[in-house]
Amino acid sequence: MENLDQSFVRIVKTYFKSLMVVLALVLRVDPATAGSVSLTWDPSPDTNVIGYKIYYGTASQVYTTNLVVGNVTNTTINGLAAGANFYFAATGYDAAGDESAFSNEAFYHVTNSAPTLDPIAALSISENAGGQSFNLTGITSGDANEGETLTVTAVSSNPTLLSTLGINYASPNNAGTLSFVPVANASGVATITVTVSNSVTSSVVTQSFAVTVLAPAEGATTLPVPSIAPQNTPARLTPQPSGIAGQFSFLVSGHSGSQYIVQATTDMVNWIPVQTNFPPFTVVDTKAGACAQRFYRAVLVQ
Repeated sequence: MENLDQSFVRIVKTYFKSLMVVLALVLRVDPATAGSVSLTWDPSPDTNVIGYKIYYGTASQVYTTNLVVGNVTNTTINGLAAGANFYFAATGYDAAGDESAFSNEAFYHVTNSAPTLDPIAALSISENAGGQSFNLTGITSGDANEGETLTVTAVSSNPTLLSTLGINYASPNNAGTLSFVPVANASGVATITVTVSNSVTSSVVTQSFAVTVLAPAEGATTLPVPSIAPQNTPARLTPQPSGIAGQFSFLVSGHSGSQYIVQATTDMVNWIPVQTNFPPFTVVDTKAGACAQRFYRAVLVQ
């Protein structure tokens, strides 16, 4: 009798497994946020099913990870590598832990959001204006859930006009600095293209802007520049596009071995210090938007 009972149990288990093969789940996949996917399936009509498992991996029918999701018909899988392919299948299980055969296989390619970079305004400068520097803003990976390392590069369409470009950026900051030096005694137009790329896929974003270097007016006479002792070298303030409302940015140039203090005023009487540094350096006045007008000067520190 005992052997008969054991045989009956084996037959019941075999029947349950066979029944669940016939009633295999229909798995559907929908994108969620970056690096995530939502899975849904129809409930099994078999009353012995008390829950479901999700299996997945990066190769078809090779499932390296499984999750017990319980008696539900949907779940979200997080932490999927950007740019990778994933294959999913589901099983149902009974109180004894016996599982059905795998459901149909669902496929999902994890997309990678393109990085972002704010547009950059065109710029006009005079011939022999010296080094220029301004802010790059709006630099992101495109999705807060993506943790890629970002790289910022820049190229000039006219190296005979703008030959030296520099990028100061550290990932994952949202801003950086672009600097360049116009070629001496040269004028014309060059297009600078700034590219932000990520470390995972080939997703990139580019912003291009024109730099016009203006030649002296026709008939103008260029006078020789008198020799000036370093301690008497005046500072030059060159406005720069800040890209942020309410801010004003400008480049301070002068004798590289001298220190200058930048001061601001709204009435040309009371001057307040803004920044002290050795040129060239960029000043970003974040309080400029609060004033109807504001004036600046750079004073040599004695």
